Amino acid sequence: MRRAFEYGGFIAAAVLIIFGIGAIAMGWNAHNTVQDTLAQEQIVGTPDMTPSGIKAEAQKAGLDVSSLTIPSESVANLPIDSGDRAHAFAGYMRSFIRGLLRCVKQFYARGRSGNGRWIHFRSRLRRSQQG
Repeated sequence: MRRAFEYGGFIAAAVLIIFGIGAIAMGWNAHNTVQDTLAQEQIVGTPDMTPSGIKAEAQKAGLDVSSLTIPSESVANLPIDSGDRAHAFAGYMRSFIRGLLRCVKQFYARGRSGNGRWIHFRSRLRRSQQG
């Protein structure tokens, strides 16, 4: 019985080592895929993608700068070719999109009456909830 447990321990260790090697290989493959995709996209940060530049743009747009999460890394005029730069670039894009959505005051939707007129989305929603 003792010998069976010894063999079982060796087999379990071998399985764990194989899983570890597989996880490392998958991680390396994912790293290479990200690097290749970033190089293929040829993304370059815009000139205002600096912490001070994006704050100035947000203030000029009338946004509350304290509510925005602005990255600390600058990617202005730099190629987005690494994970850190891609993370910073995504942070700038999230700040921009959130700020843009805060600026939008009214949403419009096409009327269902077929007359081609545009109606305010909130009033349309109210009508649809009433019946």
